[in-house]
Order: sequence, then structure tokens, then C-alpha cells
Amino acid sequence: MIEQVVSVSGNEPVTIDAALRLQFGAASDKDTLIGNLISEARDYAERCTQRTLRDLVTRKILLCYFPSRIELPWPPALAISSVQYYDADGNSQTVSSGDYRLTVSTNGKASLEFDVDYSYPSLDVRQDAFSITYTTGYSSGVPECAASAIKLLTLAFYAQDSEVSQKLYMERADALLSTVAMPVYA
Repeated sequence: MIEQVVSVSGNEPVTIDAALRLQFGAASDKDTLIGNLISEARDYAERCTQRTLRDLVTRKILLCYFPSRIELPWPPALAISSVQYYDADGNSQTVSSGDYRLTVSTNGKASLEFDVDYSYPSLDVRQDAFSITYTTGYSSGVPECAASAIKLLTLAFYAQDSEVSQKLYMERADALLSTVAMPVYA
């Protein structure tokens, strides 16, 4: 007896999604996993470089004093939204934006500086007497080497094949991140 195939359906009995679920779970689970790994990779990259690689609004609070110059960590700083303080009577006050400026050095470090003729008020004695709200990040996209490093880190965190692959991804990512890292001075 001879058997001959006359026609074959184009559908496989198991879909690609079903096969992927065997290893990764549902597609939405995979998306969630990859999204979480990207967040972890970005966080690692930010810590290595001491830079903010996404737009972030930060509020810096200083205790009971009014400095003439304030370093703003995690460059690049994009803008200062507000400078506020509590006066000696405990009332919240906002400093006019004409009384201070954002200065950015060539290496990306930023600071808030008050004008020389600014009249410093007396502050209330409290832990949140003075605060600055500012935005950091890359408004036009992170440097390409940082984006590549985040992709490599995501692969390293996702790699299930071998420790060698993970190590190579991590080493390459660290090398890329070193090109945009904030300088450390002794």
C-alpha cells in the first residue's frame, strides 16, 4: 500500500506563541519580563555613569540653610522648576526665577547659583526649610553608547545560555558606559 499526501494545511498544530510560552510564559508575560529587564539595565547604567538616562523630576531639600551655590546631582540638568523656602515666620515662599540661574559645566555637572545681589532671607528652623525642584535627563535621547549598553545589559540579564555570554555582555556594556560616566576625582 502506498500513501500519498494530497494536501497540507498551512497551520501548525502548535503556534509560535504557544511554543514561546513553554519557555517564557504568555506573550504579555514576556513583554513584562523584557520591560522589567530594560528598567534594571537602565538603573544599572545610571548608577555606573552617575547620570540620569531618562527624564526625571527631582526635589532636593536642604536643612535650615540658604547656600549661594548648590550642586545638582545626576546630570544632565535640563531645567529648574522652582526654588522654595520657608521664611522665619514659617510661611512658604518661592524665589523668583530672575534671582538664580542654572549653570552647566562642560562635563555635564550642574548647579543652581544665586545672583550676587540676591538678598538671602532668614529661614524657619525645620528640616525642609529650602528646596529645589529640577528636571534631569536627555530630552533628545540618550547618547548612543548608553543606549547600546542598555541593550547589552538587557541581553546579559536575559541570557540563559551560559555565564560566558552574560560576562561578555556585561564587560562590553561596562566599557560603553565608561565613555559617558561622570569623572571621579580623588
